[in-house]
Amino acid sequence: LFGRVPSVRKIVAALAASIVPVVNAFVILAIVVAIYAILAVDLFGRADPGRFGAFHLACFSMFQVSPDTPHQGVHTSERANTHERTHTNDTSERRNEDTQ
Repeated sequence: LFGRVPSVRKIVAALAASIVPVVNAFVILAIVVAIYAILAVDLFGRADPGRFGAFHLACFSMFQVSPDTPHQGVHTSERANTHERTHTNDTSERRNEDTQ
């Protein structure tokens, strides 16, 4: 089929030629995301361990806040929810101790 129709052969050749540049763009993007994820782990790891406590969590957070990501806020990490609940419980317990 590809050999018989010249227009299809041109399309397939163009797609094959574009694979290397697209892979190069993804590699550069992965390097940039990795650099910012490492910085996020170092700077925000203690403040928000649910989102930046480990490299893979920071990479996922970087992916979530990237432009044109249609599913921002859809996925909330269970670890982040646990951290928020623990922090909220600690604060309410301190308030109860202060009032007594």
